[in-house]
Amino acid sequence: MAAKLACSVQDCVEPCAARGYCSTHYRKFMCHGDPLAGRTKKPAKKGEPLQWLLDHVAHADKDECLTWPFATFPNGYGMTMKDGKTCGAHRYMCKLVNGAPPSPDHMAAHSCGKGNEACVNPNHLRWATPQENTLDRYEHGTMIFGEDHHKSKLTTDQVNEIRKIGRSMKQRDLAKLYGVCKSTIGYIIRGEHWAATS
Repeated sequence: MAAKLACSVQDCVEPCAARGYCSTHYRKFMCHGDPLAGRTKKPAKKGEPLQWLLDHVAHADKDECLTWPFATFPNGYGMTMKDGKTCGAHRYMCKLVNGAPPSPDHMAAHSCGKGNEACVNPNHLRWATPQENTLDRYEHGTMIFGEDHHKSKLTTDQVNEIRKIGRSMKQRDLAKLYGVCKSTIGYIIRGEHWAATS
């Protein structure tokens, strides 16, 4: 039996699963178009990221962001490991400074709006409900919606066309024409999705 080829990513010794990548790098390639997505920094030594967070819990500068120097998620947020699980560095810092979240739904929110730039300044973090966090994102201008959203299949112009056609054409036919599902067409026509387009 022939030996399996190794992953084509430099320094990866895992066996090739598909398209020349191991299963981990293939998943990243399929999700982000880049087999190294999320790996922006050199791997840290075991325990180094958590120690770095502990060393910065009493960070004095309340204005400037404190940038996470280790690995980040593809969305730019700091990434660390705790008890064998991946977690957000900002969330772990928030827990160190503010205690456990009031509920499992609470999020570590940034007053600076720069979580996507890997800010972990303890003075910028607080627990917030999903609604409060969404309002913060609107206020900071970091909320991504419409055609800028990575999962968007439609452009603003297409949405405006769908609204103009409106009820003069069956939703099923509009869905086929634009390559989306029928319910999406209904949401657009009723103004439940893409609320502000022109």
